[in-house]
Amino acid sequence: MSNLQPPRSSVALGGLMAALAVVFGMLSQLLPLFFGLLAPLPLALAAIWLSTGTAIVSGMAATLVIGILLGPLTGLSFLCRTVFLGLISGILVKKRQRFAVIFTGSTLALVIGTAILLLLQMGLMGIPLPSFSALENDMFASAESMNLYSMMADSGMNATQAEAYFKQVVHVMVQLAPAIYVLLFALEAGAVLLLLHLLCRRLQTEAQVPVPDWKAILMPPAVLVPFLLAWMVLLADRYIDNQVLWIVAANVMVIGAVGMALDGFSYVMARLKFSEKPLITQFLYLALVLLMGVYLIVVCAVIGVFDSIADYRQLRSQKGAKPQ
Repeated sequence: MSNLQPPRSSVALGGLMAALAVVFGMLSQLLPLFFGLLAPLPLALAAIWLSTGTAIVSGMAATLVIGILLGPLTGLSFLCRTVFLGLISGILVKKRQRFAVIFTGSTLALVIGTAILLLLQMGLMGIPLPSFSALENDMFASAESMNLYSMMADSGMNATQAEAYFKQVVHVMVQLAPAIYVLLFALEAGAVLLLLHLLCRRLQTEAQVPVPDWKAILMPPAVLVPFLLAWMVLLADRYIDNQVLWIVAANVMVIGAVGMALDGFSYVMARLKFSEKPLITQFLYLALVLLMGVYLIVVCAVIGVFDSIADYRQLRSQKGAKPQ
């Protein structure tokens, strides 16, 4: 329990957290970006303060109320996304796991919950799982109906060039949609954990969300090995000629590249001792980052690969060290 609050009945506290989750869940229909991030927090607090069973009952009760008030499909969405995320993040915080474990678990809760939600919705509505080509054709048809090619042609390209450019962008976006969604879910999980950290610190809960050390991020072999394997598969694509394998490898490589870039960025920050530099020097570094743009991601990813293999900062070998 929080040091600021007297002991309460577990049932009453669980009911209160469920009621707050319902309120935020209903308000998220109006402002999804804001209240959608707040809705998991009461259930996460329930998982931190109460037993796991009581927290799960609170989540089920909130789901039932949402389903009655807003409809079964909305209740199902609330269960698969908000309840999953809140309970998983709260349980991991209660177990005092490292930030990397909490962050990964929260992201997976969103990924798995959303996948279950989509499969259940398609099953209930009798909608078959669409193929990538079907999604592309639907987007092309929508672009033609909106006269998008002519609008793009007015910006300096002719209609043929605009159509070819649009189809190329759509093709890449559709093929990499799984990786894009995973990265978006990671951002959402990070935002929720940030809010949960501030809330736990304000309420002085016994279990706190740990603050990651951005200068000690080191990608484990579980990220490095799939990234390298995906990279090799893409290099050998002209000899393999397997579209499904290419899509899987491309998505794994995109996700792994972001992880490697974080590792490389952490290594650069540690070597430059960024936080110890004068303010004007920090400003110049940030300006350089903005100028490099996407090239910085490539450079940091390459540095991250070598750092993950060689462990230049010796984070794995340091006694008691816990890489993020």
